[in-house]
Amino acid sequence: MPIIGMILIVQTKSIFYKSFREEFELSSELLAGFLTALDSFAESIGGGQLKVLNLGRLKFYNHMINKEANLRLVVIADKDASDYGLKEVMKRIEDSLLQQYLVQEFEEYSAQPSHFDNLEPLVSHIVDEVNRPSPDEISPIESLPYPIQEHPEINLRKESIPLLSKLLKKDLAKVVYGLFIGMRVVVTGDPDLISLIIDSMEILSPHRSLRKAYWTDNIEESGYDIFGVAPQLSNLYLDSVRVNLIKKSVVGLKSNKYFNEIVKKIEKLKAEKVIPYIRQKFDFLFEKLQDFVDLINLDEISNPDLSEFIQNIDRAILKVLESFLYWNNPKFYHRIKKVANRIRNHLLAEDVLL
Repeated sequence: MPIIGMILIVQTKSIFYKSFREEFELSSELLAGFLTALDSFAESIGGGQLKVLNLGRLKFYNHMINKEANLRLVVIADKDASDYGLKEVMKRIEDSLLQQYLVQEFEEYSAQPSHFDNLEPLVSHIVDEVNRPSPDEISPIESLPYPIQEHPEINLRKESIPLLSKLLKKDLAKVVYGLFIGMRVVVTGDPDLISLIIDSMEILSPHRSLRKAYWTDNIEESGYDIFGVAPQLSNLYLDSVRVNLIKKSVVGLKSNKYFNEIVKKIEKLKAEKVIPYIRQKFDFLFEKLQDFVDLINLDEISNPDLSEFIQNIDRAILKVLESFLYWNNPKFYHRIKKVANRIRNHLLAEDVLL
């Protein structure tokens, strides 16, 4: 039952936030405000406290620890996590933090989050136990989540890359990263500009045809890979890469050196050379992904196996491969993490020897 993160909220403030998927970017303050607003709305219509919220690939479990202090614990997990399992986790975390701190402390030190630094090892220990392998992890990881196409239909425009680079600058690399691993991309801003941006982003995904919609106001919609929404809705897509054309920013995924270098390179290329270049860079990743999956599926991994795998990769590439598999195979989280850590240590050892 992979848990992605947790947040502790007093009133509307986040006083503690821990992410267990470091590549995914979630703002603790945004989450605190968003969940508090949903809670207030649910209570205003007589529905009581919002306890479970499913948004895309994420599940939020909202637990009130102390109503008088308005102290709440929210656990963020993959959508397939069981409600019963999450309740058990919440209870363990609640018991542990109330042994460590008085309720009054959470109110008194709500403006000093550093007061609660001791929570991190406590919470991490519990979550590490919960994120242990399940019986179904015995089966091998198989195919990729979407078909790789050699020649998807792409509307190539000469202005595509200059336009994207001008608007998003280095944040454009996060969009490329998200499209590669299969995350949705949500675009908000001027409706007249959104369609042009979405069409332009197609060239950043030369390995598959993107299902796109220039505009939707249905937050339950999950059939699109890239689509435009109103600004007030964009923050609801917490499991997506969110592009804000007004702020010229991209959130939802941390930057990665591999994609930063791709974006830097394509800014200098002629339009007709962009797609072949991106395809070449993606093809390399798909080859290494298959090697990574083969490695994970081995009964035993030897040092020679690791040495062979790390040829032509660095830690940035490993993080991409890891993120791809986490995103598309969440039930294998433990195995992916275990093997990735072994590879990371092997890379470090090789660096020391060099």
